[in-house]
Amino acid sequence: MMRRYIFTVIFLFCIACNTAFADRNDRGVASLNPEHPHLAKGENQVGGIASFSMHVNDNYAFFVTDGVTSNGYSFKVEPYYLYAFADDFAAGISVYYNRSMLDVAKAGIAVKDIAFSVEDLYSIGDKWGASVFARKYLVLGHTGRFAFYVDMGLDFNFSHSKLSNRQDGQIIGTYQQDLYAGLFVKPGISFYLTDCFSMQAGIGLVKLGINNTKQVHNQVAEGSRNGFTGYYMVDLLALNVGFTFSF
Repeated sequence: MMRRYIFTVIFLFCIACNTAFADRNDRGVASLNPEHPHLAKGENQVGGIASFSMHVNDNYAFFVTDGVTSNGYSFKVEPYYLYAFADDFAAGISVYYNRSMLDVAKAGIAVKDIAFSVEDLYSIGDKWGASVFARKYLVLGHTGRFAFYVDMGLDFNFSHSKLSNRQDGQIIGTYQQDLYAGLFVKPGISFYLTDCFSMQAGIGLVKLGINNTKQVHNQVAEGSRNGFTGYYMVDLLALNVGFTFSF
């Protein structure tokens, strides 16, 4: 009698566990085969991000800096195009342009017993780039409205910049050119605001690449550097938010 009772309890427990496990698998938290894809096969998607920031400091003090008088700005635009070769899988290309400027009239920096000042520091630069990448969506729920995505691709960019500052009463200037090529992985999340219009937020995670830098100092001396870049990190300050249109 006792054995039959124990067997019945174990049998009911197994049925309950199996039912719970089945329900957990069917909650629609994430699915590779959703009822409605986030981006259907044959659809096109165009979108991009744009950002602009500027600042003006007047005798500003922050952390180890003091008496900072400066102004500057940064501008970036990055459109892209994707084509869905299968449900929730697409490939495409993006291009981008970035320009930044910083003009520091004066600034003082002090760390423990070390103190120095900067005067008439001026920097301006432009960057052009393009990337080819593939994107995989992982739908949240069953409606296809929300989805995680992962971008994997190749990135190429070229930049040039000018830097000048005052040292011992003289203006010292450097012109620099940079070439970069590398791999990247960028996850993000996407959700549709309307049937065709969506909002996306992505963040850089993995980056591997090589770069070549050439410099000319005061239009006389030359310098160069070759390097390898590799990192795995999550930088919330590098969050990119953009909008897309699917058709």
